Amino acid sequence: MKFWFFAIYTFMVGATVGSFLNVCIYRLPRNISLWRQCRSFCPLCQKILKWRVLVPIFSWLFLKGRCAECCGAISFRYIFVEILSGGLFAFFWMTFDFPQSAAFCLLGALLITATFLDLETLTIPNPLTIGGVLAGLALSVISPAALGEQSANSAVLKATTGAIMGYLLLWGVLEAGKLCFGHAQYRWKVPQKFCFLQDGENTIFECAGERWKGEEMFVRKSDELIIETDFWQTPMGAWRGDGTIRLKGNCLCTLQGKLALRGGQQICGEAVAIRVPREALGWGDVKLLAAIGAFIGASGVLFTVFCASLLGAFVGLWLLLFREWNNRPIPFGPFLAAGAFTWILADKLFGTSMLSHLPFRL
Repeated sequence: MKFWFFAIYTFMVGATVGSFLNVCIYRLPRNISLWRQCRSFCPLCQKILKWRVLVPIFSWLFLKGRCAECCGAISFRYIFVEILSGGLFAFFWMTFDFPQSAAFCLLGALLITATFLDLETLTIPNPLTIGGVLAGLALSVISPAALGEQSANSAVLKATTGAIMGYLLLWGVLEAGKLCFGHAQYRWKVPQKFCFLQDGENTIFECAGERWKGEEMFVRKSDELIIETDFWQTPMGAWRGDGTIRLKGNCLCTLQGKLALRGGQQICGEAVAIRVPREALGWGDVKLLAAIGAFIGASGVLFTVFCASLLGAFVGLWLLLFREWNNRPIPFGPFLAAGAFTWILADKLFGTSMLSHLPFRL
């Protein structure tokens, strides 16, 4: 009886944490402060919500997934994150001893937030990834048992090697991927309309019904967008005839000269071919694996990458075979999170009896 009481209690604590994670998932990509605007508000009507409609899980069910103020539909993601957080917290409490259970709850909260942010925005903010690395390193010093170690020295070694291994491993994949798949090239028999707009800090490129953001294209200083065109119009004038436009950030290079684009300026025309720079992975994935490694060590990092790669390959193949895939990026963060959770579960269930025979055990 006491066991189930604490299991339910831990589930509700996790669901409450999940409610806060929903706030992070909504606010972080929109640059809304978590602290200055501490009161929760409806994402649709922006009205401040009363406490009685903020009870995790039950409020969403009672209101049938609608806002109490404007009756607008609230995404299913809100209740799903709360249930998922509650379930993970209860699972970790029932499976692991304290303080390791608390450490995994912290890691779980981080991975849930990173997963849904990556799915929504294809980015994982630095406060999550770098904060996760620092949290893992701090736990190794303050409480070695939180990382499943007996001494501070072994815990610090586990967290440090895991973080370094995670970072260097995906950094190598990132650089190799840039060399092999560093750009996407499109060519058409019929010229397609394109438009490149520089609006303040935001850069948008549209062509043939596709849309790219500047932060996706110009990750490195060497990245450039190349447009082969027979007609284009810029702030310097309009030209017709075969030509090539090169764009690096907000710098335009043509045979007619160079121009630094300012806010509100745009380039339009008809493209015969385009070459769009891209990355095989995002830097957020690299730093996320470093954060995972700070909690589960180098062996867990290797297993996580192996498992995430398999899952990603299956999902990518499924998208190619059964769904229309418009060559858009697939977020890798959710697969890393799934791989990390699989390692935690497998390490607990099988321990050294089975995992010691795998090449991931260091």
